[in-house]
Amino acid sequence: MRERKNERKGRGEKERKKGGKKEREKRKKEKREEEKESMRERKKDEGRREKGREGKKEKKKEKERRRRERERERRKETKEGRKERKKGGKERKRKRKNKKGGGKEKERKKERKEGKKQRKREGGRERERKRKKEKERKKERVTGVYMNMHSAICASPPLTQRELRAHCKHKLHLRAAVINMNQLPSNLNYDHTITGNAPKVVTVKNGHESHFSVHPPAQEETLDQFRQVAIQSLLENLQGWSTHSFWWQAVPLANCTPLLPIPQRIIATLRDSNQNHVGIAKAELRVVEKKVEKKMASKLCPPEEEGELHAFHIPKEGRKEQRLVARWLIRHPPLNLQVDGQVILSFSDRSELWPR
Repeated sequence: MRERKNERKGRGEKERKKGGKKEREKRKKEKREEEKESMRERKKDEGRREKGREGKKEKKKEKERRRRERERERRKETKEGRKERKKGGKERKRKRKNKKGGGKEKERKKERKEGKKQRKREGGRERERKRKKEKERKKERVTGVYMNMHSAICASPPLTQRELRAHCKHKLHLRAAVINMNQLPSNLNYDHTITGNAPKVVTVKNGHESHFSVHPPAQEETLDQFRQVAIQSLLENLQGWSTHSFWWQAVPLANCTPLLPIPQRIIATLRDSNQNHVGIAKAELRVVEKKVEKKMASKLCPPEEEGELHAFHIPKEGRKEQRLVARWLIRHPPLNLQVDGQVILSFSDRSELWPR
């Protein structure tokens, strides 16, 4: 009996245990289902969110595309409109012209063209005439400068370099002009003789020749006055030589390569009519850069002691601008002008030039 009871008991326990297992499995199954469901829900949500994002992007793109389309249309319309308006204006103009001339537009066009050509031809002639006139005027101005040099030399006080340079802008004549009557062309290495009333010859060492004459001075002229005339005449006739002195040049600036080196020192020997030595005057020359010119000025030439300092441009192709600074100790023109001991210019008394 007891055994049977125990048997039943054991079977019941087993059953109960089995029932518990089923329950657990059931719960597990439900849990899994729930998890799956929640997973599905989550995925759905994410998909919706993603879709929403994509939708926004799409909308934005669409909006931009439509805007571009509208812009394109608007531009097209304005362009077309402009063309139309332009065309309309041209058409109106053409009609108006035709109306005026009774349809003779072609002839009028031809006439206009001819007129234009004629004006062009006349304009060219006019320009040529003006150019020639200007050339003549410049020539006159050049000779005027040379003629003015006599009065500049004689001026008391002498004209300044600036005043004289105002007359000397053209590239074919004096660049820095004469300030005192002692300033003769110093690096023209030439022998110079004057005899009688005939045209005189100056033979330059580089082979050039120039003929010029010095007119006999009036009886009342002093020797100094005559010397001034001679200097002026010489300078006038040097015009056109392709030789450079340190303050004048007779060629365009582009070709400025001096034929002779600039002398470091000029010694002017003063002699009277009997060729007696009466004194020596000196001028020192230096080529300096522009920036040191002021220093040189103060060193070379205290104004109260030795007279004025004159700076002259020396353009040289392919180099920096240089200037020549000269210290002039002479106050009147020499009879003999020497460069480093060699006589390059000699003026004589008029009694030796022209017999009475």
